[in-house]
Amino acid sequence: MAKIVLDRFQIVLLVILASLYVATCVRVALRARKSGRNGLKWFFITLFLTAIPAAIVASRDRFRNLRAEEQGRFRHSRFAGPPAAAPSPTERCPHCQGIITAAEVRASSPVKTCPHCGLAIEEGKHA
Repeated sequence: MAKIVLDRFQIVLLVILASLYVATCVRVALRARKSGRNGLKWFFITLFLTAIPAAIVASRDRFRNLRAEEQGRFRHSRFAGPPAAAPSPTERCPHCQGIITAAEVRASSPVKTCPHCGLAIEEGKHA
């Protein structure tokens, strides 16, 4: 299992963020009580139905990815999407300035021709 190592600054920052979060929950509860609603109920609603579930989901995904990296297999986060494929090498046609991938140039062997304009591309004459 992945081990969380926090330095002193990160711990202090987390304590400050948690105390500000609880203070915000208290403020919502006081505002609700002032308007005639049940303040204790609104405190718990604010505490458990806002940032805490989001933090749990985010940390769960992060720890799953850390565990997968340790085991040599990487799982993508459901928010990140698949990794981008490496771009294929490209060149430009000297005649029409169209972008030609290496696969398109090889497909037109033995004479290199531009798939856009159809003109022959001389070796070393790429734009």
